[in-house]
Formats: sequence, structure tokens, C-alpha cells
Amino acid sequence: MLELQVPKRFDLQSMHTLLGQALDLQGDPRAAKICLNFSGVSFVETTGVTVLSNLIERLQKRGATVTFTGCDRKDQGVKYLDDSGFFEEYWGSGLSQSAKLRSTTYPFRKLTCEQSHHFLDGDLFPWLANKLGVHVSSLYALKTCVREIFNNIQDHSTEQIGCMHLQVYPTVDKVMIAISDFGVGIPTEVRKASAAPDDFEALKIATTPGFSSKPKTKNRGIGLNYLIDTVVHQSRGFVQIYSGLGKISFNYGEAGTKGGTTLSLYPGTLVSMMIPKENLPEPDEEGSEEVSW
Repeated sequence: MLELQVPKRFDLQSMHTLLGQALDLQGDPRAAKICLNFSGVSFVETTGVTVLSNLIERLQKRGATVTFTGCDRKDQGVKYLDDSGFFEEYWGSGLSQSAKLRSTTYPFRKLTCEQSHHFLDGDLFPWLANKLGVHVSSLYALKTCVREIFNNIQDHSTEQIGCMHLQVYPTVDKVMIAISDFGVGIPTEVRKASAAPDDFEALKIATTPGFSSKPKTKNRGIGLNYLIDTVVHQSRGFVQIYSGLGKISFNYGEAGTKGGTTLSLYPGTLVSMMIPKENLPEPDEEGSEEVSW
């Protein structure tokens, strides 16, 4: 049994500590039985929910047994996970009957690409528009970005399932969205179409305008660059992508591409984005149209 402590503050900066302890550089479990210790976890970022889900799915897919310990709702990070439905999903029940979804939190979901289309149109984005107090047409570009991520999961991930979590921060009028999958990852797919010396360079190639490792059909190929243009340049937010041994980030107001290689593997791909409400586009009175697939 390998017992691993979940970092007290579980976010993009600390996640690689846990990932490196749980998985080797080939993405295989470091032990047949792994216990995640949640004692003292004080904060879990929006992305942390998807990372934990991604890690557990990967470990179980590779034959490892995953158990939990130290799960106490007195710890604020544990309480957030419980209220988000995490323990109900992976433990079979919540930690407490008092667990309740927060009004600003959309519970994390595991979705196939086919499921995501109805989910985005009929559930998530109407909910988000209501929470932000905006017309749903203001969110069309953002919805197109999210849909493209799920399309990429269908095209490139060997698992066909993505995990998504969303949090609205009303005091600062911002939205955090995280989507992850535990497939082969972007660098592996990029190398089918273009040479890349390392995973960071592969991510740079993947985020260039028009790049696709698959033949383009309809509007395919807008991909990650469209996401960056919508979230960073138009909405003045940020996008961070982790895949394999690479990471890349795009922040409004910062010139150039930031990122590099990591010491531990991210199994699959994680996309984290932040969008300020004040910079969402104005709704089109005549009815905006989404990019169709």
C-alpha cells in the first residue's frame, strides 16, 4: 500500500507533486494499491477537482486500487470536494448528509463528446448565463471553445471521456472552467503531424493558428488557437494547458508564450481557463450564431 498525502493547497502549482508520486513517467501506477490522504486539505482549486478525478480514473484504468483516508469536512478543501459531488462519485456516497452543492458551483461531470453537446446547450451554459446575469448569446464563443475541447477528446483521447468542473466567483465576477481527459495527450498527437523535440514545443505547435493533427473537415482546425483568442485576447482572461511533460500558459497582457517541461507526467490533457464577466461580448440582438461542426 502506497499512501500519498494530497497537498494542503491543491492547485495547478502543487498538483505535480501528487502526480509524480502516484504515476511513473510512462503514466503507470507506482503501486498496486494507492491510498489518498486528504487530512488537512484546506483548499482545492477548480482545476483540482478534475485533476483528482483524472488521476483516479488513470490509476484504476491501469489496474490500481484507490482508497481514501483522512476525509474530514472540518477541512475546507475536503468540504468543497464533498459539496461538489466528488466523494459521492468515487466513494459511493457523500461524507455527510449536510453535503450540498453551492449556488456558485457546477458539479463536476464525466462526459463523452456525444453527451457534451446536449449538456452544454441544455444545461451548463443556460445555468452559467443565469448565474452571471447575461444573455446566453454572450457565451456562444466560450461554449464553442468548450465544445471544441470535447471534440478533441473524441478525436485524440483513447478514453473518449472528459471531466469538467466550473466555479463562479461572484465577488470578483470571474468564471473558472477546467476540463481534463486521461488519453494519450496532445504531444503524442502532434508528433503524428509535426516534429517536436519535447512536449512543451509540441504544445506550442498545437496552439498555432489552424494546426490540426487530423484532416480538416468543416470548421475543424480552429481548436486551441480559437480558445486562446476568445478567452485571452477578447475576454482578457487566461488559459493554461498541461499535457504529458509539457505546460503552456497564455495570460492577457503578457507578451510571448510561457511554459516549459515538467518533472512529472500529466496523463492526458488538462485545460484550465479564467474568464472575467465584464469582458464577455455583448449579446447580438439579431441572434448570434455559433461555429458549427
